[in-house]
Amino acid sequence: SSMLSSFRDGFHWDERALLSNWKYPVVSGISYVILLFAVQYIMRDKKPMKLKWPYALHNGALSLFSLAILIGQGYETFLHWQKTSMFEVFCWQAEGPPNGRLFFWSYLFYLSKYYELLDTIFLVLKKKPLDFLHCYHHAIVPFSAWLGFQGWYMPIITGCLFNSAVHVVMYFYYMMATLGKTVWWKKYLTVFQIIQFCSGGFFTLSFYYFYFQDIAGLEID
Repeated sequence: SSMLSSFRDGFHWDERALLSNWKYPVVSGISYVILLFAVQYIMRDKKPMKLKWPYALHNGALSLFSLAILIGQGYETFLHWQKTSMFEVFCWQAEGPPNGRLFFWSYLFYLSKYYELLDTIFLVLKKKPLDFLHCYHHAIVPFSAWLGFQGWYMPIITGCLFNSAVHVVMYFYYMMATLGKTVWWKKYLTVFQIIQFCSGGFFTLSFYYFYFQDIAGLEID
């Protein structure tokens, strides 16, 4: 616990942070696509693999991990909001790279994007159909999250909160479906994902609104 607290409080986004170099998200995205084609080729004449329990555990672990990220990031974001302003929630104005507890949870979120690449590998091994949007999303998300830490994209904090919220529900549903269980709220999952997408657009626009208002010298609470 003390080790975790020390790492959380002393987090720094620099060259010492695991996977902080731009080469990692770029290479992972390219390798991911190549690996997909390779595994699909290998599986072309084979029967689908039965991966019920590994896939269920994979989804269950991601659901729980997303919940931990959501709670941790939500708490730190709330504290940050109380101490600063709404602008600071969307557009941090720290001197230097993102550091400390506020960004520790976002960093774990970033790291999880690499593990989530296994989603597609499971599907290929089970010979499930893949759609372009699924593959495109998984290929670019590590780089998108990396850009968030570089300050070139919508703030990583907001993306972390909304994405984690959806993933808690989404991966829990995948786990239940893998185990052959039904959930009454299945039909609302797509709606929830659409809400996340629209919210992401809203907060991206808010980011630019606050950013340019701040440049103009207008105070935003």
